[in-house]
Amino acid sequence: RRTSLVMQTAAPYGTISVPENGALLPRTSRRATASAVIGALAAVVLICVVFSITQPGPLELETHAAVQKQLDDVVGSYAQTLVAKNPGYFQKLQDDWKQPSAHIANWCTTASKSRSHSKETVVYPMSGFDIMWLKACFPNAKRYVMLAQQPAFPNSASVDTGIQAALDGFSKVHYLTTVGQTGAKIDATRLFAVVLRVLYKAEVHHARICPGTTVADGCVLITFSMESQETQEIMYWSSNL
Repeated sequence: RRTSLVMQTAAPYGTISVPENGALLPRTSRRATASAVIGALAAVVLICVVFSITQPGPLELETHAAVQKQLDDVVGSYAQTLVAKNPGYFQKLQDDWKQPSAHIANWCTTASKSRSHSKETVVYPMSGFDIMWLKACFPNAKRYVMLAQQPAFPNSASVDTGIQAALDGFSKVHYLTTVGQTGAKIDATRLFAVVLRVLYKAEVHHARICPGTTVADGCVLITFSMESQETQEIMYWSSNL
C-alpha cells in the first residue's frame, strides 16, 4: 500500500514515493544514486590527479630557475658583447637590411591597405627565427607570436659562431633559410637579442619563460622597445610543428 509520504531529491531523479513501512528506495533509484556517488568520487580523484600533475616538482623548479638565469644573462650582456667582437660585420648587416626592409614595408602597406600598421597581435606559423620580415611588415604590432621548430632557449649546443653563420645567408638573400637556421645551432633568445640590437637599435628589457608554462613547453617571451616607441613583445613557441 502506498502512502502520501513523498521525498524530493536534489536532481535529476524527480519525485520518489516511499512505502509506509520504510522500505528501501526502488531499485532504479538506488542504481541512479550509486552512479551519482561513483561519478562524484571519480571527479574528485580526477581533480586531485590534475592538480598534482600541474604542480611543478623540485627538479622542474630547479630547471626553470637555471633557464631563467640563462635568459637574464642574454639580456644583460650577451648581445652587446657579441656585437663588440665584430662591429664591422654587424654594421654592414644593418646597412644591407635598410633597403630590403623598406621595400617589404611598402609592399605590406599596399597589399593590406595600410592595415599592416595596426597594433594588433600578429601570428606567424612556421616562422623560424624570421623576426626581420615580421617586424618590417608589421612594425607596430604589440605582440608577435611565432611558432617554429627551432629551440627557444640557450643550451649547450648553442654556439656564438652559429648566429653569424645564420645571418651570413640572410645578408646575401635577405631572409633566413631553413638550412641556415637548423644547421647553425642557435636559439631564438640569443638570435633575437642580437637582431633587435643590431637591426633596430632596440633595447631588450626582459626575456622570460612564458607565464603559465614550463621549460618543456618551449615558450620564451621577450619584451623590447625601439627609441620613442611603445614596448613590444615576441612570444616564440618551439614545437614539432
